[in-house]
Amino acid sequence: MLDATIKEYGLVQTPFTKRTANEVFEYATKYLSPFTPEGHGEGFQDMVILLSVLDHFSSTPDRRAVLISSDSDFKDINATNFLPGFDSNRFQIWNSLKAAVESLWEPYFDETAIKPYQQEFENAQSAAKDMIPEIAEFIKARLTEDMLKPGVFDTILKILSVEHVKVYYVETPFPEPEQINRTVEIVIKVSGESRVLVKRDLSYVNVFLKLEEHVFHAPLQELEEKVYWFFDIQATASFENTQVKIIEFTGLVPQKT
Repeated sequence: MLDATIKEYGLVQTPFTKRTANEVFEYATKYLSPFTPEGHGEGFQDMVILLSVLDHFSSTPDRRAVLISSDSDFKDINATNFLPGFDSNRFQIWNSLKAAVESLWEPYFDETAIKPYQQEFENAQSAAKDMIPEIAEFIKARLTEDMLKPGVFDTILKILSVEHVKVYYVETPFPEPEQINRTVEIVIKVSGESRVLVKRDLSYVNVFLKLEEHVFHAPLQELEEKVYWFFDIQATASFENTQVKIIEFTGLVPQKT
């Protein structure tokens, strides 16, 4: 059980304190927690644990420490009794390993992953919108008639234009903490319209109305129409400190409706 917990949370064992027995005995005579008057000198082992933790990380002022114990003798610990001038905000005591990990991890995760991702997302949106002319050219070069949906009686003969291209969303994968400098696959969601030449065959009206073929007859027509579309542009993007360095388009896929 202990080995599994150590592996799951990536825990390391601290060295024992190098303080002398005389120092520890002096703390006992002062009844400094975890020593208590009611304990009659009990608490030596708890004191060694406490001093080992404090001494181990006192030389690294940028770090915080948590002591996890369900022992109530630790609840009134004052670290400055053992390290004068020590910032007590750097040392907390929790009775649950899970709660301690969440207390330390969540602020770290917010700063190293959530906030950078939000900034990266906003920068990706802005960069994609600045590339609308390039996106329009990319679509023109790859757009085919079968990627568009004409009217029910129409068949697209030719695509005449790609117009009013808009970027309305960019999907970027969530980064691992401390790995925001990366090259990843993204999806740029775009909308727009095209002018197309269509062949309109109204003879299908007979089928829809279940009429005899000769009841309704109209000649085939060729005319221009507008077709609206939504596409996913597959791309790769390189980010450095949440800033977009380069976006390269790799594919064009109609969105499923």
